[in-house]
Formats: sequence, structure tokens, C-alpha cells
Amino acid sequence: MLSGEFFSVNNGNSLTLDRDIEFENITFEKGTFVRAGIEFALYRVFFSYELISRPRHHLGVGLGSHLFNVGGFIEGEVKTNLGDREFQRRRVTALVPLPNVGTHYYFTPHPKWAFGARIDWFGLSVGDYSGSLWNIAPQVNFQIFRNFGIGLDYRFFFVDAKVSQENWNGGFEMDFSGPLVTLHGNF
Repeated sequence: MLSGEFFSVNNGNSLTLDRDIEFENITFEKGTFVRAGIEFALYRVFFSYELISRPRHHLGVGLGSHLFNVGGFIEGEVKTNLGDREFQRRRVTALVPLPNVGTHYYFTPHPKWAFGARIDWFGLSVGDYSGSLWNIAPQVNFQIFRNFGIGLDYRFFFVDAKVSQENWNGGFEMDFSGPLVTLHGNF
């Protein structure tokens, strides 16, 4: 079975700077009103194999990949080398693929209803780099037509990455949890 997902969130905030910030070779000066934030998109592709496939019970395992598009931005007025002010927007992004293993279980008490859960996981530590991913989703699905359904999921998603080097020591951690409405195409 092949499945795919897409999820996106953008968030920002506006403030007046209390110090100079240099970002992508542009200096946003102290006292400047700026807007800054993050942009995040997640693509998930997963190939699974059904270990148990009975009329009411489905248990599977598989391999997949989460592809992250993570970015940050800042925008506002900057002083040019002529002393004028102009609006500038600077943005950085990184595209990061993370493989994962996972399992899922579905119980279908009726041909139109399915209750299930799935768990994806990945963890790796190599030298100065380490990271992990958890994607947990209990769900209820209703099959409207033969090849089309709708669902209500609760999603817990957590990802972290750490770098421990002399010139850069830091990390990134993000989690998302909450309900999702999903659409399903079955072929």
C-alpha cells in the first residue's frame, strides 16, 4: 500500500528590534519595526505491507520518508548605503529528508467505518549530529463512496535535531498536536 500526506504551517510575529540583527548580509537596525517567523511544510510518503489482512482487522508495517521544508524569514525597513530606507525581506530554507519505519492497525466493524492508529519513528546519531521523529495518529474514517472517504485524526508529531560542534552547538525541536480532518482516495 502506498500513502502520501502534506501538512503546512506558517507563523510570524511583529516587533520593534531592541538591537541590530544581521540576516543574509542585511542589517535590520535597532528601533526598526520588523516581522519575523517560520515556514514549515511536511511531505510524507509511506510504503506498507499488510501482515494481517482480514475482513475486520488490518495490521501493517512499512518504510517511508518525511520530507521537511523548514524556513525562517525577517522583513522590514533597512537603511541603505545611501542613507535611505527601503523594505527588505530575507528568507532561508532547508529541505531535509528523514527516513522512517512505521506500523498501522485498522479495525473495520462496518464496510463504511474504520478505526485505527499508526506510528512512524526515526532516530539516528552520527558523530556530532543526532535527531529523532515521532508521528502518532489515532483516527476514525468514514467511506463516503467506493473510492473516497473522510476522516478525523488526532495527530502528535515531534521532531528534533541537534548539532554539537565547536563552531555551532544548537538544536531544533518542534511538535504539533491536534485534530485534523483528512480526505482519503482508495484505488
